[in-house]
Amino acid sequence: MSLDSWLLFAGMTSVVSLSPGPVMLMCLVNGVNLGGREQALGMLGASLGNVLLMLLSAMGVGALVHFWPEAFAVLGLLGAFYLIYLAWQIGVQQALFSPQAPSPSGGYAFRRGLAVAVSNPKGILYFGALFPQFIDPAQALVVQFAVLTLSFLVIDVVVMRLYAFGGNFVTSRLSGGLAMVWLNRGLGLMMFLGGACIAWDQLIRLRS
Repeated sequence: MSLDSWLLFAGMTSVVSLSPGPVMLMCLVNGVNLGGREQALGMLGASLGNVLLMLLSAMGVGALVHFWPEAFAVLGLLGAFYLIYLAWQIGVQQALFSPQAPSPSGGYAFRRGLAVAVSNPKGILYFGALFPQFIDPAQALVVQFAVLTLSFLVIDVVVMRLYAFGGNFVTSRLSGGLAMVWLNRGLGLMMFLGGACIAWDQLIRLRS
């Protein structure tokens, strides 16, 4: 892989990662509500989820989903419903994130990060479409795949940390439990809208 190709890949990955998708929104939520250790474990879970999607893409699952769109739509609906459930949990279930409640454990943050990352099966198609554009069949495929995977993970973790820092910054500017409750409700609403859009897209796919 040439340096120019890698720089193009890194630029495209940075743009995609900076987009406020479910994973980045979850990092923002973690930055608001969790400590540094729990934030890091949430990022680790999300990174593992992305690696799983990359491996599925490499195994050709993306092509299978392409030729069986109903299965893709059902998986998308399940992922959307999970995001809507998280939106309710973040925005409504105040016992989880109220100032008086104990902070969720690192294990919980890890599992949630993993679940959010794998809840959108579009990632399989994304990695399946992106990676082949930057792989030279004449060179070692495993090495190139490893370079692209590690590059993606490093960029993605940096962006996740930026979102978490944004959550920390907002929290430091707020005072009082009521402000935190309304902040979580706003974040929950954003995640609900994201899940609802994904669900609507998959319902249209099923009906077409």
